[in-house]
Amino acid sequence: PGGWDQCLADHARILGYRVWYDEHLLRDGAMNPRDIARLLDEWEALGFVATETVGGVLRFRDVCVVETLLGGARLPCDWLEIDGERRAGFLRGSAPGPVAGRSVWASRESPRE
Repeated sequence: PGGWDQCLADHARILGYRVWYDEHLLRDGAMNPRDIARLLDEWEALGFVATETVGGVLRFRDVCVVETLLGGARLPCDWLEIDGERRAGFLRGSAPGPVAGRSVWASRESPRE
């Protein structure tokens, strides 16, 4: 609800900390399965569809849970490419750019100010 501008406003105090984004993707994160499930519930409450079954295979649709320590997505995710060396994801079919993480956000104005 409210589109991209509202999404940024809703997450303003955690942009650059827990939430990062680029021109293609928004990353939200958690450190344990319970918190990941809570985040999925929150995104689904906003209208996102987490998973769908295609050809008998359960896969991610609008979101993708990636476990960096385990090297990839929990379920197939056709639209996300994982770069294991950089420990980053990017939109499949787009050129990977700078990793939108703490080092990139540190050079911007603090979102908490």
